[in-house]
Amino acid sequence: MILTKSKNKKININKEIDRRIKNGKISNLLLVVPTNRKVRHFKKEIISNSPNNSTKNIFIETISTFSTKIIERNDEFNNLELSEPATYILLEQAFNEIKPEYFSSYKNNIPTGTLQ
Repeated sequence: MILTKSKNKKININKEIDRRIKNGKISNLLLVVPTNRKVRHFKKEIISNSPNNSTKNIFIETISTFSTKIIERNDEFNNLELSEPATYILLEQAFNEIKPEYFSSYKNNIPTGTLQ
């Protein structure tokens, strides 16, 4: 999903990422990926395609770390501790409601191990 203030509904994410890398503006982008393996892959790709093969502030999160950061910053949830099974169920329920296209090759389910 791409959140933008632009009224342009057709955005090619790969072109957008490439454009930001070449312009040195990758720090204006948040990428949320399913696994740590994808985090490492994208970081290597971004760094190798960046000017001078270096960049600062690459914002790439896994689904798990991103959801944890959101909950940690919300005062209503500060004193709430969820068990891992409860967290899994809540995230699975959220995925079932939004039907993310990224997982279409997994029969629209979350791949085993993604939320662990």
